[in-house]
Amino acid sequence: MAKNRNKPKVKNQTPYTVPPEKIFQRAVAAYQNHRYAEALRLAEQAKDEPGYRFLAGLCYMELERYEEALTSLQSDLLFRLAENYEIDPALCFALGQAFHANQDALQAEAWYEAALKQKPDYIGARERLIELLCDQHRYGACADHCKIILADHPDKPAISLYFARSLLGLGKTDDALMILRAIMEDHQDIDISIEAFFIFVSRKEVPWDARMEMVDSALKVGAKIRKKLNHRDQLEILPYYYRRGELWREKGNIKAAIDDYKKCLEIDPDDRFGAAAELALLTQAETNQRHAGDATALSEKHVKKIFDEYALRFDQHLLNDLQYRAPSLLAEALAGLPPRPVAVLDLGCGTGLMGKELQDKFASSLRRLDGVDLSPLMLAQAQKTEFYDELHEDNLTRFLADIADHPYDLITAADVLVYIGDLAPILEEIARILPNGGKFAFTVEAAAAGDEYVFQPSHRYAHSLPYLTGLAAQFGFDLVYQARAVLRQDGPIAVTGLVVVLARKIQSTP
Repeated sequence: MAKNRNKPKVKNQTPYTVPPEKIFQRAVAAYQNHRYAEALRLAEQAKDEPGYRFLAGLCYMELERYEEALTSLQSDLLFRLAENYEIDPALCFALGQAFHANQDALQAEAWYEAALKQKPDYIGARERLIELLCDQHRYGACADHCKIILADHPDKPAISLYFARSLLGLGKTDDALMILRAIMEDHQDIDISIEAFFIFVSRKEVPWDARMEMVDSALKVGAKIRKKLNHRDQLEILPYYYRRGELWREKGNIKAAIDDYKKCLEIDPDDRFGAAAELALLTQAETNQRHAGDATALSEKHVKKIFDEYALRFDQHLLNDLQYRAPSLLAEALAGLPPRPVAVLDLGCGTGLMGKELQDKFASSLRRLDGVDLSPLMLAQAQKTEFYDELHEDNLTRFLADIADHPYDLITAADVLVYIGDLAPILEEIARILPNGGKFAFTVEAAAAGDEYVFQPSHRYAHSLPYLTGLAAQFGFDLVYQARAVLRQDGPIAVTGLVVVLARKIQSTP
């Protein structure tokens, strides 16, 4: 067959390259459509575009990568200064948010103010500034900013709530309660209405009858809302039953309080609000049984909810407000840690305060450091510290049960066992896990010698030294260190606890 001599020749073509400005436009579109990871990936392909650093910072903020957000936005600031570009209100606001997320309140306030100086009607910047001022209990300034927004936007229940809080802080109780009642009756935002309700019914200066009337009214309105929305579950009205139980208890009607707490558990078996803990306290008082209701006093979901909500302000609150000392006291108790490398497991590691003590004082002795906690948001904070080799989200008892024998030389538990009553299952697992001579270092709140352990109104357990020494002997531990110490402050009250180090008995091999 003859070859086709007239076949056209194919020329080499240069592959088409998408211009950086087009890629950047796609990144902006992805961001506007809430596809933040995609927006960041695209933005990183257009790093020469002037807006790259700013957009990347916004994406990092949405992805909760706050340190990277701050770095990127500060880089954008330096770029604009070098190129003599405008430092606009949007950048000032973004920097305020980044500093706020990184818990630098001073810088956050300065950048929010800078945004408002350029654009006084920048509602987002003023709203975040209000939040910051309220958190710092600067109620006068907070109230002033609330007034500015509410003058033009009276339909903002969240700002009305901050205004009410500020007025309470300034001692203007009657005005605050009037605003709270208006928020509750408006029902524009159900979450804000519930929060206003909680504040209202917790104020002891409000007559008991008025608070109970508000609870009953909220239950009736809640039932109507559920019917209108065709909601079959009752989680929306759960908070009202819980608060009514508190009011009955305050009045001394224990039976009515118990009925409402039982209703809470019927609605929510996972017990997010801690009704089982209140039932345990009431039953304990009624029967004079120190361990009444112990097995279910603190549900896993309740503890997880508490610490998830607490995660971002945990370190500042504990170290500054509560003068929390448990990690440093344990580090002092472990001062004789052998120089040989050890593997450590930090139970209830939280945001990493115990990890910091171990790394600061025993870095040369650490072969590895792992942590476990129930709260994913606490673990996210611990991850940022880079103190830990591995972090695990799990219930302590369940996690320990899954560990093989002897992987750790030391186990720590700073202010963790206060959420567990009977410590025997924990000690049994730790005895199995630790090798001969391995140590378990922990703190507990101190109970009277006549009690093994007792559930307290603070929803925390206290344990006695005789109870701990009895468990130590039962599971093959020697008590090598114990001291009474103030673990933290609870308002004016110093919370006394025990700092304990147990060592696994050296057992001769046959």
